Amino acid sequence: MQRETKTSEVQILAQLAAGIVSGGIRVVDLTVPLEPATPTIRLPPQFAPSKPFALQEISRYDERGPAWYWNNFECGEHTGTHFDAPVHWVTGKDHPENATHSIPADRFIGPACVIDVSEEVAKNGLASLTNLDQLPAVGAMVIAPPLKIVNGSGSPLRVLALVPG
Repeated sequence: MQRETKTSEVQILAQLAAGIVSGGIRVVDLTVPLEPATPTIRLPPQFAPSKPFALQEISRYDERGPAWYWNNFECGEHTGTHFDAPVHWVTGKDHPENATHSIPADRFIGPACVIDVSEEVAKNGLASLTNLDQLPAVGAMVIAPPLKIVNGSGSPLRVLALVPG
């Protein structure tokens, strides 16, 4: 059954859209691009490794597909800017809604608080976010849904922050 939409909710969404279009609300992309040089975690040799990001061309406006360009890609679920579902960790294996396909979408939208851990990242590597200097300490909203991979333990993300313009 479809829920009745309140006028105030429609107005809020219209104001959000107008704010983005006018520049009063900026959209900041916090995602690190995926490319073959994207670092992956290196585990001790006794553990199975994650595949690095790879892109294989299928066609590029040629005899393989004259009117389109597209690729196959492969990588581990936890490559680049990514989400760890509860099922990724042994402590979350028995939780309900613990995989990327079963977590409600509204849980991937929320307020952000910026904490400076740049020194730790510099020591340990694997920075998964970028452009954090464009966010206020508080007051941003983050949208970061993973791909809906059935039984996925994680997924690459496109992380967007909405900040006052």
